[in-house]
Amino acid sequence: LNNSDVVYLVFEILFVGLAFPLLGWSFGVHLADIEMNVFREDFCKGKDIFNWKGSIVEDIVITLLAIILWIALLISACFYDPPFPIVALLFAPFGALLRWILGKFLNVLNPDFPIGTFIANIAGSIGIGIAVVYMRKLSFLLNEDEATLNIRCRILIGIEEGFCGCLSTVSTFILELYTIRRKKWSYIYGITSVVVAQVCLYIIFAVADSVYFDQQTNSSQFVCA
Repeated sequence: LNNSDVVYLVFEILFVGLAFPLLGWSFGVHLADIEMNVFREDFCKGKDIFNWKGSIVEDIVITLLAIILWIALLISACFYDPPFPIVALLFAPFGALLRWILGKFLNVLNPDFPIGTFIANIAGSIGIGIAVVYMRKLSFLLNEDEATLNIRCRILIGIEEGFCGCLSTVSTFILELYTIRRKKWSYIYGITSVVVAQVCLYIIFAVADSVYFDQQTNSSQFVCA
């Protein structure tokens, strides 16, 4: 990377990765406030639809439907050549479940620094970085047959976009930045999360370039694209 690429990446992280979600949160809060104070009174007749809780039966039915849908996707993937989004959906529930477990049992340890969300985001970033490295590596394994490369690509994309994409979270991260009571810790949590994730990715890509890839080789072409 040259200096202009580094500057571009920094601005992309700050403005696309952080500013847009923060802006979306603020915009959503205003929309919710308008809905609750203007429309809810007229159309919902005083019913508090935001505090509605489903019954145990409804939770079981929804869970069973989700499991049946996942099994159907798995069966279709075994008999047909699934597109990349379908493969990502097969891996996604496991990442979401792991993130929920981390948040459920670790975030309560320190209300000023949600450890569970922090671990989930860092682990997701590391997983995405490793998957991208292996996808770059596949670009140099063109001597392998197309079927083998196709399987590897789908597994890697399932891990990157499905498992790691659902393990990491922007929405919960932004919510926590706003809801941490002591603002000093909100800044510490946000900056630490971004810096640690970027340092981990930098180390992964630096090691990969020194071990696997020749700097003179065009490694920007992905066979998994």
